[in-house]
Amino acid sequence: VERALAACGGDAARAADALAADEQVRRRAACTRVRQRLSDRIPDCYPASEEVELALAEAECNQRRAAAEAAALKEEVEAAANEAEELERLREEARQAESEAIEGGDPDLEDEATLAALEASAKARAAQER
Repeated sequence: VERALAACGGDAARAADALAADEQVRRRAACTRVRQRLSDRIPDCYPASEEVELALAEAECNQRRAAAEAAALKEEVEAAANEAEELERLREEARQAESEAIEGGDPDLEDEATLAALEASAKARAAQER
């Protein structure tokens, strides 16, 4: 703190900002806060600073991993939603083709269009269930 004050010409606000920006100071402050909370909750608990730092590093790693997994899941959901929309469009096109085949009176086209509509409906349902 004294070095930070000296470096900032005695300006306490600037020294505080400089200390708050220092990664090592932030790590030590976090460690102190954790140790204080532990001592408040469990009076006889005095973990070593190294133990607290390891636990904090592990928690940070787990948080980053969880965020990455959440982002990957979000991408999967968005891809499935896009696929469901596309399949719904294809199903609608197949229904339209089926209607046109029925109106045209061609039984072979009607059967083919009906099968395409059913297939598109099944794919759309499967995509929506994902």
